Amino acid sequence: MLFTKNLVIVRFKSRIIVKLTNIQPGPFYKRPVSNRMVRMEYVYPAIFHRNDDESYTIVYPDLPGCISEGKNIGNAMYMAQSALGQWIAYLAEKKQTIPIASKADKVKTSKGEFVNLICAEVKDARAVKRTVSIPKWMDDKVIQSGLSLSRVLQDALNERLA
Repeated sequence: MLFTKNLVIVRFKSRIIVKLTNIQPGPFYKRPVSNRMVRMEYVYPAIFHRNDDESYTIVYPDLPGCISEGKNIGNAMYMAQSALGQWIAYLAEKKQTIPIASKADKVKTSKGEFVNLICAEVKDARAVKRTVSIPKWMDDKVIQSGLSLSRVLQDALNERLA
C-alpha cells in the first residue's frame, strides 16, 4: 500500500486499486516490505520535443543532464521512465541531493513540445547476505561446475518475480 497526501495505491489480490486526487510530482515512499528493502517512486515532469524524423527528445528541467530519446511516442515514454530511474539511482548511489520536482503546469515549453509526468521506481540494489540451504549432492555439483550460487539464485528469482 502506498500513501501520499494525494495518491493511494492498494494491491488487493491480483488487482491494483488507484485513487488519484490532485496528483503532485515528487518522491513517494513505499512502506518497507521488510526491514531490508525500501523502494521509492519518483514523479517528475518531462518535456517531450518532437523531432523532424518523428522521434522524440526528452529532457527533465529539474534534472540537468538527464536526456533521452525515443523512436516514437510509446518508445519515448519508455525511454523517459528508464532515464529517470537510472538518473535517480545514480544520484542516490553517489549520495547526491535528489532535486525536488517542479509542478507540471509551471514548466515552460516551446512550440512543438509538451510536458508529461513520468513515474519511475527506484529499487535498493545493494547486495544482502542470506543463508540458503541446499542438499550436499547439489552443492558438490555446483562446485564441480563452477557455477555461482548467487548468480543462479538471482536469475531464478528475477524470472519468477517478473
